[in-house]
Amino acid sequence: MKPHISLKQLKVFVAVTQHQTLTAASETLFLSKAAVSMSLSELENR
Repeated sequence: MKPHISLKQLKVFVAVTQHQTLTAASETLFLSKAAVSMSLSELENR
């Protein structure tokens, strides 16, 4: 398990908390909902 999170994961986490939905966060970050979900899953698995 890696002790640090990536900048992308941090950006995704902040966007989801600010926008409250994966859809809004994905649109803001110009990522697919699947990419946002995968990034959050990687954080959860740490």
